[in-house]
Amino acid sequence: MASTPITTTSSIPSILITILTLLLLLPATTHADVSLTSPKAGETITGGSTITVKWEDSGSKPKLSEFTSFSLFLCMGSNKNPLCTVPLGSPGSKMVEDVTQAKVQIPAAAAGDGKGVFFIAMEAVSATGGLTRNFTPRFTLTSMTGLTPASALTEQKLGDVSPPPRFDSTSTSSSPDAGKDDIPYEKQTGPTRYAPMQTQPGDSIKEKGKVERLHPTSSYSVFKRKMAPTPNAVTTVTKEWDYKVTSVVNKASPAPRPREARERYMVRWRD
Repeated sequence: MASTPITTTSSIPSILITILTLLLLLPATTHADVSLTSPKAGETITGGSTITVKWEDSGSKPKLSEFTSFSLFLCMGSNKNPLCTVPLGSPGSKMVEDVTQAKVQIPAAAAGDGKGVFFIAMEAVSATGGLTRNFTPRFTLTSMTGLTPASALTEQKLGDVSPPPRFDSTSTSSSPDAGKDDIPYEKQTGPTRYAPMQTQPGDSIKEKGKVERLHPTSSYSVFKRKMAPTPNAVTTVTKEWDYKVTSVVNKASPAPRPREARERYMVRWRD
């Protein structure tokens, strides 16, 4: 009896093709932090002029729709210590996912002229907590009428030509700068400062005598002349609690009448 040959074909290639086809048909899921695209590197801008700051989807978390507001700042200094103290436009502007640009004026009195040392920071606040900070490339400002702070001149001597790295506090593990709340408040710089977690009072007082502060008081400055410059807004981000505070209702019945000592006191002054 002649045997019928058995022909076997591997189904693995066809399965792989099917899987790949299905993956291609799935809707793409994008995660979008802010990537600033304008002004561009080396661009020359005239002080006092109005420019358009543009941004786009960077492809990184969090999504643009998760941001509630943004603020723009004119910066100078080094990548290690960017000095972003000059607000541009309206700080805390509402973030709209489909709007990816904003027109702002460069204040001529903010600093002196500088070639390739200025950049813009964008702080975007997330609805779930934290913020991201992204930077434009460095550009040149001309026709400026102010004085560049000495601290900025010192930092610029480091010769940085690229923008500072992105900062993200929306996730504790997303950035090496996420632990900035551990840095003493008075040693922090920039428009956003980070405060340590608030503590709760204990159930007893153990200290006797003079009690010292846990943290030094923070400084402040006031305008001393009528034509003051634009104020510099500083935001403090306090670390969230890692504990829960619970309370209970005091169910003890009230006393039927005041204690005898209190009662005698009231009788004394009744007349």
